[in-house]
This record gives sequence, C-alpha cells and structure tokens, in this order.
Amino acid sequence: MNLSKLQQEIINDNNDVIFVEAAAASGKTALIIDKIKKELNESNETIVAFTFTNAAAEEMSERLGNYDSSRVFIGTIHSYCVKLLLSHGITKALEYCEEEWFDQLFQLLKEHLECIKPIGCIICDEMQDCNEHQFEFIFEILNAKKYFCCYDKRQSIYRWRGAHPEYIDRYADEKDAVILSLNENYRN
Repeated sequence: MNLSKLQQEIINDNNDVIFVEAAAASGKTALIIDKIKKELNESNETIVAFTFTNAAAEEMSERLGNYDSSRVFIGTIHSYCVKLLLSHGITKALEYCEEEWFDQLFQLLKEHLECIKPIGCIICDEMQDCNEHQFEFIFEILNAKKYFCCYDKRQSIYRWRGAHPEYIDRYADEKDAVILSLNENYRN
C-alpha cells in the first residue's frame, strides 16, 4: 500500500515523541508498519511494537514481512513483560500468567529491573486502551529513547477493565510529545 501524503509526513517527522490521533479506517496499521521499517533502516536500536491482541500482533508481523526478530518485538504489552522476566529466569511470571494476574507482572518486573533492556523506539497501537499500569510500564519503567503512539480516544473499548485514555494527555505533557492527526478515512 502506498502511503498518502499525510501518512508520509507523519512517518518523516523526526521528533522523538510522537502521539498520533488516528481516526477509524485512517490507514493506521500501514502507518505503523512503515514507521517500524523506517526505524529499522535508520538505527541499530531495538524496536518494541505493542498491540492489544495476539491477532493484531500476528497481522502486523505478517504485514511487516521478514524482519530481524532480535531487533523487533511485536506483541502485547503483557507478553513483552513476560519475555523480559523469563529472559532472566524469573519463572514466577508463568505462574502469574496461569492465574491471569496480568497486571501484577508489572509489579514483578519492578522488583527485577535488571530484566529491562534498552529500547530505541516503542511503537504503541490503540494506546487509548492502556490502563494505569500499562501506561506506567511503557513510559516510566521501559523509558525508551523514542515513542510513536497511535490512539483514538473515542474508540476506547476497555474502560470496563480500567483503560484510562485521559492518561494520554498526561504523558503527552510529561514527554513533551508532538501530537499529529491522521484523519483521512479509507473505508467510507
């Protein structure tokens, strides 16, 4: 898929912290894929791309094609937390998963900060569905060099489990984010 002029402008923005307000059917996944490709081409740093479902992660991986999995992680926030913990032999993470204590994984990681690896860029899809623990994990615990986060506050579907889209404004201020708008619609 060829990117629109607006998508290209967003991809080519060189600010370190970019929050993209992305309307429904605006080509957000294509934007994210091209952002991952740009980061891969321009640096040797690790890229972590968060999605909210395993199905979305699988689709994103397929659309990205062949990539160096040692440099790029694509998956859910919790699966990345588990990966970090298991890489240091913290098997208690598996118990937390079996018991479905997913947000407690973040507390376990706080107790084992040695598990955290430097990240060049975090790319987050559907940021409006993050809860307080996930925002803290992404912006305070992992503390990447760069951020590229997409969201649509109107489409927050996880409020029932604690999603706080209003935290987007808080972290936009704290991280001095440039806020861009992807408001083209390709579906209707």
